[in-house]
Amino acid sequence: MSTRAISIVFSALVVIGLCPISAHADVKAGLAGYWPLNGDGTDASTNRNDGTVAGDVSPAPNRYGIGGSALRFPGNAESYIDLGDPTPLQITGAMTVAAWVFLDGSNAGPGRIITKRGGEGNESWDLGLEAAPDGDGYVVVYQVATNSSQVVRVSDTRPLSTDQWAHVVGIYRPGEALEIYIDGQLRSETTAGVPNSQFSDNGSPVWMGSGQDCSDCGWNGLLDEVRLYDRPLGQV
Repeated sequence: MSTRAISIVFSALVVIGLCPISAHADVKAGLAGYWPLNGDGTDASTNRNDGTVAGDVSPAPNRYGIGGSALRFPGNAESYIDLGDPTPLQITGAMTVAAWVFLDGSNAGPGRIITKRGGEGNESWDLGLEAAPDGDGYVVVYQVATNSSQVVRVSDTRPLSTDQWAHVVGIYRPGEALEIYIDGQLRSETTAGVPNSQFSDNGSPVWMGSGQDCSDCGWNGLLDEVRLYDRPLGQV
């Protein structure tokens, strides 16, 4: 997808965040789940995959300063939203994951945005952070699994900025590419070894804000407007 195309989609996601009722059908098509995170884990899509809040997750202002319109995660593994393992989230084909994120400057761990990844031998799709190769900050990483123990992943080329909002998107195009976009701009892409279908039936629940079997994967900051599609965004 061209930078112009993803920028249009990025703009559409901004619009839908402001005016959900008047959102374009293109943004709604293939929507497996949409969590506004307005103080809880309610799914505003037709699938109604509502999440259960665990630990010290609290309402917070969103990127517009509107109170209670985002959720703050304290950075510990015990604080997350559990979405369970419903069929619409067991995506085996194309996928787009999108979220507004705010990473605290005090962050010191590989926090998870949204993930179905379990422990060793229990892999699946995942959008989160890993330590930058040079140890300076944390980069966005997106992965899909070819089976329960093998994954293909793409990493951003530079650390995620802290103490400011950013729009993060991971796209899986079966047999073609994995892509990461930050604020509407393509930041990284891999085409090597991308599977024609992905493995997601690992029996693990989908979590937001932390990772299963991972003691240091708690998100340190805020999350808002998390969306999951069963198609590559920008293609109907």
